[in-house]
Amino acid sequence: MPNWPAGIPFFASREGYRRSGPSGTFLESQFSIGPPKRRPLSSIAPRIFQGRINNISLAQLATFEQFFEVDLVNGLHPFEASDPLNSVIRTYRFQVETPYRVAPQGLRVSVEADLVFYV
Repeated sequence: MPNWPAGIPFFASREGYRRSGPSGTFLESQFSIGPPKRRPLSSIAPRIFQGRINNISLAQLATFEQFFEVDLVNGLHPFEASDPLNSVIRTYRFQVETPYRVAPQGLRVSVEADLVFYV
């Protein structure tokens, strides 16, 4: 499994850091009488991680994009990285809809992404 590139910080900016609780862990069924019933779907729950890498060079952006396109096959494969909050090594994957966004910051850029990890 690929590891996050060493020369690029892993979405450590506190400004763009967000993490959600588990989602999609149960199925709810509504009946004609009484409260809805819930049943578990899985013991492994996906969590959404939103992060930002601020102030990286165009060369670092090129390294990031090559990692995404070549190593991860345009985001198809997961990768390992250290969680910026508690340094636990986790397996992440990019969201399908909009894997990442790039915005200029003077002569440098920032990258924002929505990732998924499982607990």
